[in-house]
Amino acid sequence: MKKLNNSTAVSPLFEQVKGFILSKLSKDSRRKIGIEIESFVYNKDLERIPIYDNNSISASEILNQLNRLSSDGSAYSLEPGGQIEWASPPYLNLNDLNDSLNFHNSIFEQILKPHNLFIIPYGVDPFHKPEEIELIDDPKYVIMDKMMKNTCSMGQWMMRNTTSIQVNIDFLNEKDTNEILFIADCLHPIIAFLFSYSPFTKSVCNNFNNQRNLIWKNTDNRRSNNLIDHGIFNSNNILDKYIEFVLNAPTIYSFDQNNNMIDSFETISEQLQTKFDTNKLKDKHIHELLRQIFTNVRLKNVIEIRGADRLPAGNELAPAAFWTGILFCKNIRKVLLDTLNSWTTSERYELNNHALLLKDNTGPLGKPFFHWVEWACDLAMKGLIERDLNEKIYFENFYKDIIQNDPLSIQEQSLFNKSEISLKNYIKKKFSKTTNF
Repeated sequence: MKKLNNSTAVSPLFEQVKGFILSKLSKDSRRKIGIEIESFVYNKDLERIPIYDNNSISASEILNQLNRLSSDGSAYSLEPGGQIEWASPPYLNLNDLNDSLNFHNSIFEQILKPHNLFIIPYGVDPFHKPEEIELIDDPKYVIMDKMMKNTCSMGQWMMRNTTSIQVNIDFLNEKDTNEILFIADCLHPIIAFLFSYSPFTKSVCNNFNNQRNLIWKNTDNRRSNNLIDHGIFNSNNILDKYIEFVLNAPTIYSFDQNNNMIDSFETISEQLQTKFDTNKLKDKHIHELLRQIFTNVRLKNVIEIRGADRLPAGNELAPAAFWTGILFCKNIRKVLLDTLNSWTTSERYELNNHALLLKDNTGPLGKPFFHWVEWACDLAMKGLIERDLNEKIYFENFYKDIIQNDPLSIQEQSLFNKSEISLKNYIKKKFSKTTNF
């Protein structure tokens, strides 16, 4: 694979990719936010439901019913292991987003309840190994699964056995994009700690392991992890550096002459350049290849911020509330940028490593890791209060609980250990009585 040289930043292909990313800029007063929530669905025997089954309810049938019942612009899809993903419409405020979440939950419950199905809202499947989970019959995921098995230590865990909450945010201009990318990348270890809810793996406690964060850390070093891991750390030109990284990244799949999906050995740049040279490069081609990047903060024509585990009922909007408070207020953003720019590169690497475990440690500027968690939460609260839209209700109680009682991963293990019953009985007792809404 040919690596791009420094002239890439001014090449016509580079400019077209950059133009696509910046093609849907928002006005400050019209900046919107949305979320994507993935869910494991289980039957009464604590088995993940099949993706396809003509004789019983399946993930694909639930997907069809959700799409029929939804009427607010939500989008539904299946993840590789049959996890059901809800993508909300974008909204100007968290109150409208909460209404959409409630509507989604109501129709999800309407479908699951008659079949005695329920959600276990953890970030990692508590029982199964990836090889025990059915893979969706989709050529791109079949190719990706094979690649992950051969090259990545935990790639199949990521595909089949994790769920998360992703936050999607509009950006206003290139400067705004640079700032959000930088802030989100710096704060990833804090949100990975704050929103950890992966207490069990293979039927045993994860103890202090921040398990979903560990899985994603070991998914694919060529196209995942934090931006800083790819040499992208300067807040002034992070967008350009991100595009260079994307174009140099290997593709997972391409298409043959009959438009069938096949293995690919090209870089993203090489695949796009072929279409560019024949005047066939369209936005859909750029969008499709941007989806082959799995960094914790990712760009399409919105910014996608990952890092939060799937959370229990009543807490799903906490990640969106955190980022709303952090990013939407200019005063808060200035404080953030002034502080984050004072962190050294080595301090940021150490902070990322600290977040793989749910323990305190020394963080930037010699201050404890827990100090920076509380600092970021306090800024988020100040931002939400400044917006004056009664949005702090989606974050305040959640963050106070974490600060006082440890992340939910630790709390859940403590509750289980005190129960003195088997893990299956504990989980069944906790979640199977309702569909968890």
